[in-house]
Amino acid sequence: MATRYASRRSEQLGRLVIYGAPGVGPYRMPWQLRYAAIRSAIRPTPRNADRFDRFALLDVDATRRRDSEWYQAFDAYTRAQAGHRHVKRTMSRLVADQTKPIAATDLARIDIPVSLMWGRHDRMVPLSIGQAAAKNHRWPLHAIDDAAHAPHIENPAGFVAALTMALDDQPTQDNGVA
Repeated sequence: MATRYASRRSEQLGRLVIYGAPGVGPYRMPWQLRYAAIRSAIRPTPRNADRFDRFALLDVDATRRRDSEWYQAFDAYTRAQAGHRHVKRTMSRLVADQTKPIAATDLARIDIPVSLMWGRHDRMVPLSIGQAAAKNHRWPLHAIDDAAHAPHIENPAGFVAALTMALDDQPTQDNGVA
């Protein structure tokens, strides 16, 4: 959503960090993700949530072990919220809207510094989408090791380090994967 906003109103922003977003390139939701998401939405049980988490996270078990009390609270909260009709409706709209690619001409209109952050092992929105956007728009890309789609949960230290680097990025013609 922020990227779409920036493509229309970048003069109101100072910098943009795009984090694992499908809209920056051609995207087709993996059928396994769609299946896990639908099951979890219809019946937000612990088993269905676990199926979804195993797709979203690189190592669910290691993530749980790092702070089991926090993870249990997070899991209970997300499953409780998933049962609400307005949350289901909002999530459905977000998925429908935010998985559509933003036109390259719109992305090219963004005239503020842009950096990309991605989990190196993201199965929801593959790193290749970020790599293509980095190459096409000359945006620096920071890949976060030991993480899939939710580095802020799986590898918080790596996420903060990548965010710090992204905020320090200077506009450049080069764009390797950090």
